Amino acid sequence: MGALKTYRIPYFVALCLFVVFQTLPVRANFSPDFSTFDVTPDQQLRQFAICAGRLSAITEHERLFEGGASEAMTAQRSAMLELVDAIMPPDQGREVLSWRVNAKAAQAALLSRATFSFDATEAQWAQTISDRLLAECTGFLLN
Repeated sequence: MGALKTYRIPYFVALCLFVVFQTLPVRANFSPDFSTFDVTPDQQLRQFAICAGRLSAITEHERLFEGGASEAMTAQRSAMLELVDAIMPPDQGREVLSWRVNAKAAQAALLSRATFSFDATEAQWAQTISDRLLAECTGFLLN
């Protein structure tokens, strides 16, 4: 025999392990403890501003390539801007604008890659990321 030996678990041992693990109690109703997710007002403002920038880029992209922005996207963008305005302190206007502009540029770059890339894999990747970011942002809004 060589230096390598193959060890096999006998079938009855595997069956016994299966039965044991099947009888263990399972926690069916998992509810996370949300008290550990303390979000500061600054973090919330930043996220809303970033989402407003993303939604602005998507609205602009729809206007350019689909003949007009959808009513739903325009309404979501307006709602996000209202959230930003509602919680923004007066002295953070420049910082919030910076977050929005940077997020809009990043989202526009993703949408451009999804639209104009010659590589189908890259275009699909960019569209998938764009869709995920959009879903993250629209998740904050009530429908």
